[in-house]
Amino acid sequence: MLSNVLKALAVATALAFTTGQAAPVEIKAVAEPLTSQADGTLKVCTGINFTGTCSNSGFTVATCFNFIAPFNDSIESIQPPSGFVCLAFIDANCQGQNFQTTNPGFSSLNPPFVNSLSSFECFHQ
Repeated sequence: MLSNVLKALAVATALAFTTGQAAPVEIKAVAEPLTSQADGTLKVCTGINFTGTCSNSGFTVATCFNFIAPFNDSIESIQPPSGFVCLAFIDANCQGQNFQTTNPGFSSLNPPFVNSLSSFECFHQ
């Protein structure tokens, strides 16, 4: 009987200390890994033939990444590394119309993908 009372008291005490509201935590759906920790890098450029503003975006295999400015809806050339296949999507969060690319990629994207890409996901070949 005494052990039941002690258990009830312990539960009541624990609840008293855990009923406060926790501070909100910002959750980022898509975060770019550090290049040194990435599985590979996807080269994207705002101009044809890998010109304009370019980025080697680090990625983790089987993880969707959204492009941010200045690349969202502005990519004209794309090149995954050797040994990977990447899917590039028109919509964010790897949704919508997409195409598959492997190295050497595309030096000049065609409609409807030119200046329309918003996200990508890569896998080992």
